Amino acid sequence: MSGERQFQRPAGRRRIVTPLAVVVLLAACAVFLADLRGEPYFVDEGAMVYQSFYWPLFRDGHRNDYRWLMYPAFDHPPLSKYLFGLAQELAGHPVPVGSHYRAWCRWISGGITWPRPGKQRLVACRTVSALSGIAAVAAIFALAHRMRGPLFAAIVAALFTYAPLVRTHARRAMADVMTEAAVLLSLLATGWLLDSLRRQRYLQAGLALGVAALCGAAAPLAKLNGGLVVAVVGLLGAGLLLLGATGRLGWSDGSSGRLVRAALACLLVPPLAFAVFTALNPTLTARPNLAAVRLQPFERPFAMWHQYAGLNDAGPVKRALLLARFRSEVMAEGARNFPDDRLETLSQRLAALWYDGFGRFGPLAVRSFRPGEDRLTIVVFRTWSPLAWIWGSLVLLGLAASARAAYRELLSARPGLYLVLVCYSVAILLVTALLTPLRWDRYYLPLQPVAVLMATHGTATLVAWFRELIAASSHSERSR
Repeated sequence: MSGERQFQRPAGRRRIVTPLAVVVLLAACAVFLADLRGEPYFVDEGAMVYQSFYWPLFRDGHRNDYRWLMYPAFDHPPLSKYLFGLAQELAGHPVPVGSHYRAWCRWISGGITWPRPGKQRLVACRTVSALSGIAAVAAIFALAHRMRGPLFAAIVAALFTYAPLVRTHARRAMADVMTEAAVLLSLLATGWLLDSLRRQRYLQAGLALGVAALCGAAAPLAKLNGGLVVAVVGLLGAGLLLLGATGRLGWSDGSSGRLVRAALACLLVPPLAFAVFTALNPTLTARPNLAAVRLQPFERPFAMWHQYAGLNDAGPVKRALLLARFRSEVMAEGARNFPDDRLETLSQRLAALWYDGFGRFGPLAVRSFRPGEDRLTIVVFRTWSPLAWIWGSLVLLGLAASARAAYRELLSARPGLYLVLVCYSVAILLVTALLTPLRWDRYYLPLQPVAVLMATHGTATLVAWFRELIAASSHSERSR
């Protein structure tokens, strides 16, 4: 399917898009929002709820408060903290800065005595995650519809909604599904941007550019690893600019010009996204008067200016790099503390990608619950090993078929959605295979939207090939 034709649908198919989308979203609401109160408690939810004290600080304009340079500000970016704090307030539970801050300090140093947030606060925050999951379903439906039409989109959205790992994280007060929703929306907006430029609809292209940058900023504002989507779009722009400037694929001057315009649009996304990221994250800009700060004994271990000299004088770019460095150090510490789950070699990471990413945490897995320590319930994911081979093979087949469509887009000098999806899919596979430190489910959640899209596309490609083979056989028999 060419990049030019991928957005043109028969009238009959267009008529069923809205009913299918409504059914898909209602199903997602039923799966993600039902009985959030009864969802087993995950210990890290406490940290996320208590960190919501950053919402009143941000809302009231305290952008130079010293707590923007404390450990909890580095622990997670602030978007989930803002939304969880707002959700608690809308549910009638004010977020007191002091008590939540002290509760977080007790939580981080408490071992198995971590204090739990109240049920009503927890449900309010879980509702935000569930709504993020519904947004992710809507985004993946739209992406799949632009690839192969509404029926394909409904199957992709159903598989994504059913996936046990997605269901688990969409019902926890965590930032993981929020990140994936922003990533999917950013990919969708980037495809819309390229399509608008190809059609010379520059007003739409400007709107798409703004949405791509806004969602591209929201992804790392939820979790830093969400910044991968912005990096991919920027690198895609650089590659298109190089191809357009050199004319390596033999385009005419007009074709090279289209490619350069698409490249420049993609190259605008990272700086715009970083500007939004900086504006909404005072950790990058706060300059408190540290000489006047009198830390309580329980606070002193969490002052990040003791760990990173010159932090208060650093600019936004350097602080962003420090945030990335801090997360890398935390991941390394986690790998040391959990040797049974540690992935040390490339072969171990590749095996985990295949058997865990495509199998145990994939949409063909099942989840169960077992009791753990301190009245916690442990979620267990299981699958039949051959399913990992089947699903993984379909993912690779779908990626190959998408790469073929992306190459046709490049040959016609009309880069589009397939090229964007292939670049991001390759990036997320490489990051998962090369950098995953532990066999923990959260590290394989970013893989699931890509895997569902590509595996379903691979299945559809197989079906199309079999149909063509049968049609060719029938035609050959009639010719005789």
